[in-house]
Amino acid sequence: MPSPKPKKRPPWLAYLWPGLPHLWVEGSWAGLALAIGFTALVNLAIVNLFIWPELMEPRAKWVGGAALFALWVAALWETRGELRRQAERRRAAEEDRPDPETEQLALQQAEADQQLMAAQRSYLAGDWIAAERTLLELIKVNKHDIEAQLLLATLWRHLGRTRHAVRRLGRIARLDAAAPWRFEIEQELALATAATVDDTRQTDQASEAA
Repeated sequence: MPSPKPKKRPPWLAYLWPGLPHLWVEGSWAGLALAIGFTALVNLAIVNLFIWPELMEPRAKWVGGAALFALWVAALWETRGELRRQAERRRAAEEDRPDPETEQLALQQAEADQQLMAAQRSYLAGDWIAAERTLLELIKVNKHDIEAQLLLATLWRHLGRTRHAVRRLGRIARLDAAAPWRFEIEQELALATAATVDDTRQTDQASEAA
């Protein structure tokens, strides 16, 4: 089966118009939107500068021109970086290897898994301070790490910080990523809520006895 022909590179002039290289190389909708938006801004600037110059004050024209130039430079810089990433992804696909972004995500996930296992070992060993510290570091990096947040809530319940556990479980229960952990979250939430009720009852009884 013949291999598909590589897409023709755009002429160098295309790189001077933000969004056009994305559209030319990848057929990107974002590139189309950027190119159209920049075209509209350039047309507006031409109208204000040459066709109806009385519409804007001179200072406003300078400010608008400077803003348009800054946008052009920023868009060109972003275009350059995106095209380099696209080229790297194409090379990775041709060599049948993961692209750098996917590889980096895999490495980060592997590191997170190792940290979670370390937290679990600390938890089972009764070293709850180390377990809490590791779990908080994990959650700081990825707030959608449901497994780490669930273990942290369980840890807090064992430490008697039941209200913190209930609030944490209530927050993660609303996340879409929590769907596979729904049963475990509901079970832990029931235990933490029951512990909170017991703590409140004991506090009330102590107050009455005093």
